[in-house]
Amino acid sequence: MGWTDNIFETGPVAGAHKELLLRLRRQVWEGLLSRNYAEVNIEGVVVDLEDYARAQFCEEEALMATHDYPGLERHRASHVQFVTKVNDLSNLVAAGETVGLKLLGFLNDWLTFHIGVVDLQFSDYMLGKQD
Repeated sequence: MGWTDNIFETGPVAGAHKELLLRLRRQVWEGLLSRNYAEVNIEGVVVDLEDYARAQFCEEEALMATHDYPGLERHRASHVQFVTKVNDLSNLVAAGETVGLKLLGFLNDWLTFHIGVVDLQFSDYMLGKQD
């Protein structure tokens, strides 16, 4: 499976946050391929995901609230699920478990279904407001 980093259109918020996720996904993928798990620094990836959630979700939800986005509560709930999953992964890492494949699957799902579908719904909403 090869990665293409340009498969998602950048919505009104995604930008650098999306690039961070793509970089983290690539880092985990390359570590798994090389079987050099120490090189991946899974703990660092999880910390970066925690930082991403704090910055991105507040910014995105504020923008949605400002523009009266009708899907805000559903969107916010998906953010809560993300934070819960990252916390679960963090706990597994702290317990010494190997979570590389779980983390890769989680990042793929988030990029594909949240950023690639859910965030684009907000983009479509914003574009519709400009008409």
